Parts: sequence; C-alpha cells; structure tokens
Amino acid sequence: MCDYRLADGVDGLDAGLRLSQGQGQDAGTPLLLITGETSPDRLQRVRESRVPVLFKPLVAASLLQTMAELVVAKQTSRPVEIDV
Repeated sequence: MCDYRLADGVDGLDAGLRLSQGQGQDAGTPLLLITGETSPDRLQRVRESRVPVLFKPLVAASLLQTMAELVVAKQTSRPVEIDV
C-alpha cells in the first residue's frame, strides 16, 4: 500500500511499481495506491498503470476488502480491477 504523493515530491506510483516489479523478496508484492489526488493528468497516469487505487478519505471496510482481494488475486494470479 502506497500513497501517491510521498515526501520530497517522490511519486508513490513509481516507487510502488519499482518495489512490486523488483527482484528478491519484494518481487510480485501486490500494490495498492491510496490517493486524494485530483489532477486529471495524474489520475490518467494511475488509470493507465492499472494499479488498484482507493481515494481518500478511505472507508475501513473498503480498504480491508481491497487488501483481501489483492491477496486472493496474487494467490490465483488474477488481476484486481478497481474503478478510478
């Protein structure tokens, strides 16, 4: 789980993708993006990445449900689709 906007202008989408697509023990780690971002350009970039995203403010039940779906998807090699 990663916020879109990180400290010092770091992009959480890029950071999360590097971790989830990397090698070693983090390789294949499911990525969930959390954001309050409203910029159309940035949201388009998130859509194009096909990374699941939840928008702030979060509802705890939605967060837990999405995390559970990501775990199941990883175990079954099935992508999770969340509308942006």
